[in-house]
Amino acid sequence: MAETFDESVSFINDLVTGASTLQSESIGKACQAMSHTLALALQDATDMQRNFDAINSAALAKATEEFVKTKDPTWLPVIEGLQKVKVTQDTEFIKLSQGVEGLLKDLPLPSKAY
Repeated sequence: MAETFDESVSFINDLVTGASTLQSESIGKACQAMSHTLALALQDATDMQRNFDAINSAALAKATEEFVKTKDPTWLPVIEGLQKVKVTQDTEFIKLSQGVEGLLKDLPLPSKAY
């Protein structure tokens, strides 16, 4: 009976402290940390995008208001520039979010140790 108990304890000990278990747990912890870091980066980028949109929209509204009020064509390049920078910013944000998505998909998942 004691021999069976010793074998059970040894088996459980090997499962818990074995190299494959430790490697699997390490990979899991690294994936979790990387996922969290990427989520925070994307959250910061989203906040930046929101702030950019607010400022750009306000500037575009003001430039459009001035153009309508004064009919001064010098406002047209300002309006066009604000529209172009908006498209550029949106494109860059999409690239960033797709890059984060790709990194998350490529994270190695730990395999079972036993």
